[in-house]
Amino acid sequence: MKITLITFSIAIIVIACNTRKQQSATSEPDIPTYQSELKKLDWILGAWSNKAAESSSFERWQMLNDSTYTAFGYTQVGNDTVFAERLTIYEDHQGLHLKVKGVVSQDTSTVVFTKIPSAEGILTFENKLHDFPQQITYSNPVRDSIHAWISGTVQGEYRKVDFYFVRDQ
Repeated sequence: MKITLITFSIAIIVIACNTRKQQSATSEPDIPTYQSELKKLDWILGAWSNKAAESSSFERWQMLNDSTYTAFGYTQVGNDTVFAERLTIYEDHQGLHLKVKGVVSQDTSTVVFTKIPSAEGILTFENKLHDFPQQITYSNPVRDSIHAWISGTVQGEYRKVDFYFVRDQ
């Protein structure tokens, strides 16, 4: 009788443990998967140039970590660097931001722009309090190209400056 009772108890314990394992495996709560907005911008990584007759502009984007991409951008006229800036796109709990810091000019302040809703394939950052530009936009119209533009108002007049970059090989 003792052997039957022990065998019966062990069988109940084994069945109960297997049932719990099956329940926990099938009743796991749905955990939403987080899709990083920054990861969608991998196309921006690399070296880019916009060469024209009068001037040439360059940007080189690299991944600093999972939440930050950085770049150095500059414009040359002849052999002179007339404009340079450090750019950082970073992601935090409030979304994506673009931080711009001038390095070759009188104004070396840092300005932060925040991503705003825009059309598919277009990334627009905005800071309505900045003098100019109030918006900085990037798009990737075709592979290995970037159409970027800065826009806003200056003394009540709308202005837009386009940059057409190609990937450096």
